[in-house]
Amino acid sequence: MKRKNDNTVLIIDDEKSIRSTLSLFLSDEGYSSNAFELPSEALAAQANNKYELALVDVNLPEMDGFKLAEKLLENDPDLTVVFITGFDSFNDVIQAIRLGAYDYLKKPLMPGELTLALERFEERKAFREKIRQAEQLNTMLVQNIPVMLLTFDSDLNITFANRASRNMLGFTPEECTAEGWLFSRMTENDCDKFDNSFRDAVKKAKPFSEIIKIRHREGHFVYALFQSLPLVPDTPDSDRMRCAVTDITDRILLEKKMVLDEKLKTMGTITAEVAHEIRNPLMSIGGFARRLQNRFPSLAEAEIIVRESYRLEKILNRINNYLSPVKFQRVECNAVSILRECLELLEPEIQDRKVHCRSILDEGLPPVYADPDLLRQVFVNMVLGAIRNMQPGSELKILTESSEDKLEIRFSSPYPPENPIDPEKVFTPFEDGGQSIGMPLTYRLIKNMDGELNFLTEDSNAVFIMDIPMGNAQPENSADEISQAFNCMPSNPAGSLENLLQREWLRSAREMKPLGIISLEIENIDIITADMSDEEQANLFNALYSSLQDILKRAADFLSSCGSRTFVAVLPGTDRDGVESVAHQMTQSIRNTTAELTGLPHHAIVIQTGTAVEVPTPEQMPEDLVDKAVYNMRTGK
Repeated sequence: MKRKNDNTVLIIDDEKSIRSTLSLFLSDEGYSSNAFELPSEALAAQANNKYELALVDVNLPEMDGFKLAEKLLENDPDLTVVFITGFDSFNDVIQAIRLGAYDYLKKPLMPGELTLALERFEERKAFREKIRQAEQLNTMLVQNIPVMLLTFDSDLNITFANRASRNMLGFTPEECTAEGWLFSRMTENDCDKFDNSFRDAVKKAKPFSEIIKIRHREGHFVYALFQSLPLVPDTPDSDRMRCAVTDITDRILLEKKMVLDEKLKTMGTITAEVAHEIRNPLMSIGGFARRLQNRFPSLAEAEIIVRESYRLEKILNRINNYLSPVKFQRVECNAVSILRECLELLEPEIQDRKVHCRSILDEGLPPVYADPDLLRQVFVNMVLGAIRNMQPGSELKILTESSEDKLEIRFSSPYPPENPIDPEKVFTPFEDGGQSIGMPLTYRLIKNMDGELNFLTEDSNAVFIMDIPMGNAQPENSADEISQAFNCMPSNPAGSLENLLQREWLRSAREMKPLGIISLEIENIDIITADMSDEEQANLFNALYSSLQDILKRAADFLSSCGSRTFVAVLPGTDRDGVESVAHQMTQSIRNTTAELTGLPHHAIVIQTGTAVEVPTPEQMPEDLVDKAVYNMRTGK
């Protein structure tokens, strides 16, 4: 059977008749060939051509076939070598096998043997291709899987890392394999935890699993889950530990946020109750004590009562301030100048504490996108929090530098060994026994401005790393950007959704009546408007807005928008059945209006609707109800 083959076979034999016979036979089988008498000719031809099969005579001039095969394989290890000889020598067979020969043919050559040798060559070639494809697939999977794969030696140095390291941590695999790299990216506490857990797992031959914080190249921390992979026995790396590393930052932060939200809700309820039950009696006690103090100036007890009443009132205000929503307005501002102003303001406090402050501030850094007043509060909290825990004579170091689209500010100060800082609680309010909420509040303010605040320990120093968005990289949820990017969406001329909803929320809470929310959007609006101009899109959204507004008959009902595609209707004093009825009418109106303006059939317009109805309570915020309606819209509930 004649085979289709693009590869050329290399023939080396000192007998012309053998070369001719082999060339003719290979041609009949579908192979092209290059035949040579001398080994030097064959080596020269190999330098300019790719051969997959070589038929080599053992007895040759210049050098024997074994020596020639050794050189050919040295140039191309994938070459398949078949020896041809007129002698039936066992030693020759052994030597051929040692050189890696795939087959061994004896003269005179028989067509059947040659055919069988070619079939074995093709089988080996197909098997090699399968191995190559499997290795390529394995490499592709290992390198492109969205999980970081690491191999460690006995000293806990990384000997292999896949390309996921760049996406997860910002480092190339080559950088990850530098000696001591992993520990240089961990906090001091995590270094000890990882080392102990890892060595214990190796010693006891048990699975290894640990959550470790690793510092990204850009400065923020990544929560990484290290999990050991099963060892492959009888392999060169069977004594090395392999780990899969997963980025679980979002999960950890979400869990912390959920816990914090629950704490805040509980504290909010307690605060409201405490403020209601204590504030009035507290004012009466303070006023009575002040009258006593005026009547009897020498009465020390009255002064104590006045002072402690004022202190208790400040505690109530402090808790209330933390739990209250933060309102801010971000603009471009010079964070370095604001920080310098705060340091000048706090200079007397720093001197009174007998500590030093060394600041390395780069005045040439670009402006940041933040609220200047909140930044002042943040910087004051950071500096006061540091110096109040420092021993006399110690030094607070403040360093500013830019990192891509963010300004990084590092606050580093020594902490007493007898009073270590728990990284898991440093940003949790009241975890320190109620002494302060400065750091948790600072964390909250920074997060609200789309920044980051991380904590680590370095050589007995507490280091807080603050990242604030630069002015030329505004956050996605900034009001300015939204108004520019989504100018096709109509707005309520009476005011923003937040303000209008706040008004109706308070009224419904006061009257103890239900408040209904409807959220609607066209799920495939991007496809529908793909070929529309900005003006056509604006006309479509204005028409939809008008059609929905016509459905709201009562004066208190109002319509607004949320984001780029979501309409929000607020229905005060409406129960669930009423809200569902209005939502159905609005759905039909959106479908009819869109079909009329675009010419699309009704079934091609996919609309999502979500509703939520609540009687407002002190434990809730107005945006919670909107979030619930949007969530129900997304989930189809």
